[in-house]
Amino acid sequence: MPTNPTLIDWPIIGFGNPSANSRKRRSARGLLAITSDEEFIDTPRFFRQDEKALARAQRKFDRVKNKHRSPQRRKAKRALARKHERIRNRRHNFVHQVGRNLVDRYALIAVEKLSVENMMATPQPKPDPANPGNFLPNGASRKSGLNKSIADAAWSLFRKVLTSKAEKAGRVVASVDPAYTSQDCSGCGRRVPKTLKERWHTCLHPDCRLSIHRDINAARNILKRALLISVGLYRVTAKAA
Repeated sequence: MPTNPTLIDWPIIGFGNPSANSRKRRSARGLLAITSDEEFIDTPRFFRQDEKALARAQRKFDRVKNKHRSPQRRKAKRALARKHERIRNRRHNFVHQVGRNLVDRYALIAVEKLSVENMMATPQPKPDPANPGNFLPNGASRKSGLNKSIADAAWSLFRKVLTSKAEKAGRVVASVDPAYTSQDCSGCGRRVPKTLKERWHTCLHPDCRLSIHRDINAARNILKRALLISVGLYRVTAKAA
């Protein structure tokens, strides 16, 4: 039975593309998980891969959707359903493979308590105070694309599958409070404030000088909290997701 613990840190969604040449510039968009062992688990983005084919199938169905009981409508409906099924099956298969791999390798897996539903919430309208009845841009268009990437990453499904497989295998999945896991230094514990755009953690304290990817730093902090929980020394006060 494996004894070495690891931590899975849900990636913070960015707006850039992952760079294969430099981890320092690498955005977390398109990542399924980042571990304390410095493993970046990419998500194939199955919806994005089939998005154009899905849109074509949807347009074909829209053209005949009012032709009830017609052969054309049944054919278009089956074609559209197959596209959705293909995406769903590929995503489920990938998530199960990754979950099985992690459960086979580790006895303790720590994750953040994140609410994917809240992350995908629609931005609230922004009334224009200078022009009553009009609204200011609220980023809804950009957020729509971001929500597609969040849904395509299937974090909720991954968490559910991982927890189920871990329970069946006698492993432990610990959920911890994610507060300040990216800001606190995993080397010395000091708080190092940074913006969301800053993808690299650098501790300037002379006794530490830790310099790593910010999500690896967060992953190590989450693992530490999970280990403390396991021996009853740390209590998570945040509400469960």
